[in-house]
Amino acid sequence: MSINFLSASTNHGFLDDLSKLTQIAFWSVTSLVAALSYKNAKRTIFQPLRTEIFKKQIEDLSTLLGIFTGKGEGELRADFDMEHLWMANVAKMYDAYLQYAFDTERPEEIREYRHEKCPSSILIMRPDAPVRLVVSDKKEADLGETSAPKPEEWDYEHVEIPVPRGYSDHMKELQNILDSPLLPSEIAEKLETYIRVARGNIRQVRDIINKSAPEMPQRYPKLEDMQRAKFHWIRHRLIRASEKLEPSAKDIVQAARSYFDSDNLLPRRRKPKIWLAIKEASVRSLKRLRIALTPLARGTDRY
Repeated sequence: MSINFLSASTNHGFLDDLSKLTQIAFWSVTSLVAALSYKNAKRTIFQPLRTEIFKKQIEDLSTLLGIFTGKGEGELRADFDMEHLWMANVAKMYDAYLQYAFDTERPEEIREYRHEKCPSSILIMRPDAPVRLVVSDKKEADLGETSAPKPEEWDYEHVEIPVPRGYSDHMKELQNILDSPLLPSEIAEKLETYIRVARGNIRQVRDIINKSAPEMPQRYPKLEDMQRAKFHWIRHRLIRASEKLEPSAKDIVQAARSYFDSDNLLPRRRKPKIWLAIKEASVRSLKRLRIALTPLARGTDRY
C-alpha cells in the first residue's frame, strides 16, 4: 500500500510541475507575442509620421548647410548686408553733422538710409539716458559761412539704427529655421549663438558711431571738407569692433553634419527599448523554467 501511495504522490507532483511549466511557457509566449505585436503596430502607425519628421529635418538642415558651408567672414557679413548697414548708419551721422554745422542737407534720394534701402530701424537707448531735445541757438548763418561749430557744441547720440532689407530678410530666414519645433536642440543652440552675435554687432554700430561723432568738427572744419569726406576711418573701426561670425557658423555646420551619418544620411538611433524589454523577459522566463525543472529532474533520477 505504501508503494502505491508513493507512486500516486509522485504522479501528483509531476502533474503540478507540468502545470507550472505550462503556465510559464504560456505567459512567456504571450508576453513575446504581445511585445512583437506592439512593436509591429507602433512601426505601422508611427512610421509615416517619423518619415515626415525626418524629411522636415533634412530640409531644415540642408538649408542651414547651404547658408553656412564654405563661407568665410566676408561672405557671412554679406549675407546680412553689413557693408550697407555700416554705411547707412555712418551716413546718417554725417548728415546730422552736415545739417547742424552748415545748415546743409543732401538730397533724400541719394541717402544710404532712405526708406527704399532701409525699410526698418532699431532703437537702442541706454536705460538711464534722459529724454533730450537738442535745439540749436545759433543765429542764421550767412550763405558764405563754412566754419564748423566749436567741438563742445556738437553733441550727437546715435539712437535709431537704419537696417537694410538684406539684414532683415536674412535674420527672418534664420529665425524661421530656429522656430521649427523639429530642429535638433544641439543645432538650435548653435544657431541661437550665431543670431546673438549678429544682433550684438548691431549694438557695436551704435557704440562706434557715438564714440566717433565727437571727432567730426576736427576732421571736417569746413563744408569743403565734408564734400570730400570718406567713411573709411569709421568703417575700419566698425570692422575691428564687430564680433566674428565665422566661428559660430563653423559650429553650426559641424553640429548639422554630426547629427546625420556621413554615409547614408540616416539619423543616429539608439537600440530600441522594446528589444531590451524582450531580452529581459526571456531571461526571467528561462530562470523560472530552470527552477521548475529542477525538482522534476531530481524526482526522475530517484524513481
